[in-house]
This record gives sequence, C-alpha cells and structure tokens, in this order.
Amino acid sequence: MILKSFNLDNINLHTQVILFYGNNSGQKNEEIDKLFEKNNSLEKIKYDEKDILSELEIFYGTIFNHSFFEKEKFIIINNVTDKILPIIMELSTRELGDLKIILNAGILDKKSKLRIFFEKDKTFICVPFYPDNETSLSKIAYQYLKNNNLSLSGEIINHLIRKSNGDRSHLITELDKIKIFSKNKKITNNQVMKLVNLSQEHEVAELVNNYLTQNKIKLKTILNDNIIVQEDCIIIIRTFINKIKRLIKLIETYNKNTDLENSVNSFKPPIFWKEKEIVKKQILTWPKDQIKKLLYEINNLELLIKSKSNISEYLLVNFLLEKKSARTNNI
Repeated sequence: MILKSFNLDNINLHTQVILFYGNNSGQKNEEIDKLFEKNNSLEKIKYDEKDILSELEIFYGTIFNHSFFEKEKFIIINNVTDKILPIIMELSTRELGDLKIILNAGILDKKSKLRIFFEKDKTFICVPFYPDNETSLSKIAYQYLKNNNLSLSGEIINHLIRKSNGDRSHLITELDKIKIFSKNKKITNNQVMKLVNLSQEHEVAELVNNYLTQNKIKLKTILNDNIIVQEDCIIIIRTFINKIKRLIKLIETYNKNTDLENSVNSFKPPIFWKEKEIVKKQILTWPKDQIKKLLYEINNLELLIKSKSNISEYLLVNFLLEKKSARTNNI
C-alpha cells in the first residue's frame, strides 16, 4: 500500500512493517522519530541490512524470543535493498504482536522487488520521500532561525538551501554549525560562508593536499577553523581516496623515468596548473609502499566511520593529527 509523505499522520499505528524509501534522508529520519514518539513504550533497536543478513538467526531471536518482562520492539533497519525481501515475506506470515519494523532504503526504482511487494501488499505500507524543494527548505531554515534566535541574510539562507541539494538534513547540519559557532558572539556573513563551505570541493582538496604534503601547521589551521560534521567526513574520505590513487600512479611513473616535471605534466587526465607544485611535493614526500599503506588505512577508516557514525568527526580528526609522518621518497 502506497502512502504519500504528506499523509504520514494517517499511518495506522497498528501497521507493523513500513518501508520508507527515497533520497530525502532528513525527512525520513524526522518521520521515523515521530513514529517512535507515538510508540515510545517500545524498545528502539537499530540494525543495518548487512548485519541482519550475516546473523539472521540472531535477528529472528531478537524478534520472536523474549521473556514476559521484555518490552516489544521498535526496530529500524537502515540501508535496505531487495536482499531483505525474503525476510520480510517470512515476517508477513508470522504473528508480530506489537512489534514495529521500519525499513529505511535509499532510492528504489520501479522494478525493485521490495518496492513492488510493499505497493501491492494491503497490510504493509511504503512511503516515497522525494527531495525537498526551495520553498519547503526555506520554511525549515526560517523556522530554525526563529527557534534559535539567529539572524542571517537572505543571501546566506539561499546559499545554504542550494548547498543542501534538496535534503533537509544537510540544511540542518549547516545551520547547526552556525548556531555552535555563533554562540555568545555575533557572526558575520564572511564567517558564515567560510564555515559552511568546508564540504565544497576546493576546501576539501586544500585539507587533503596539505595532509599529503605533510604541512601539519596548515592542516591544523584548517581543522581548527572549521567544524567538521558527519556528512563532511565521507566527502573528505572519498577525496583522500581519489587523490591517493592518482598519487600512486604518479609515483610509479616517476620511479620509472625519474623526471618529476615530465611525470606531472604528462599525466592523464591533466593536473590543474595551480595544483602541480603541490603534487610534486607529494610525489617527493611519499614512497610507493607508504602511500599504498595509507590508502589501505583510509579505506579502513571509511568503514570505521560508517559503522560508528556517532563519533565519525573524532575518528577522522584523530587520524589526521595522530598519523605518523611519511618518510621522504628518496627513490
């Protein structure tokens, strides 16, 4: 059964399994919180689909095996795909009592078996969540500013809305940064623009480049001048991975021809001229074995951040500041 997101107040509280899907994670999380408030006598438990698939018997045990004194469960399963459909079909044949299960999925196309099952089932509900438009985001921004006694120019608000890419969670994240930074002091437009632009490509690139050139003073300055939040962490990690992969190829080329200038100038795709001197320093800073080891560690850091998102900022900053320096690439 399909229900539109603006009709969510009409959800029957007896509905036991609900599928939320779409790319508006902010609105999905808001509605999940509202549903839990209506069912706050239940015990909230969060899972990721991959954890359930790898430990299915434990998951079934959590649902069906409980003592008389235990609360019923309000279960949220994140990052769901069609792989979870057999489990949901099994649950549809069982007596679930007061159990509530919320499936939180990303974009599901019309051919998705999970989506089709929920659309056709008369007892389960699916709700699509589409990106917020400028009008809805503007209302959210102005209400946030009013609630927190903050004042921003229309130019800054429009910038924040454009930067949010249709997801209210991104907008709230940037507004949270501003609220924290402006506590007990007035914040200027220039400070706001600097504060909210860390996740833009050129700012992240500067952070990553200074790490790869081992410029620790500049790196600390960037980290101290910006408030890094969960969404920024993944952007920074992905930028690291892309730049390290490029650097590995450059070091391999330089090892073969020992011509630094030619290695950089002949690289494909071409390196932007403003970045060439920085890239040369990076080549001379990192031996091949060390940069490959760094790539491995960054990949592990990404997995750790995704599994412990509540401390993602701490994990990233700690890695950047505590990591030992690279040995000079002396070929």
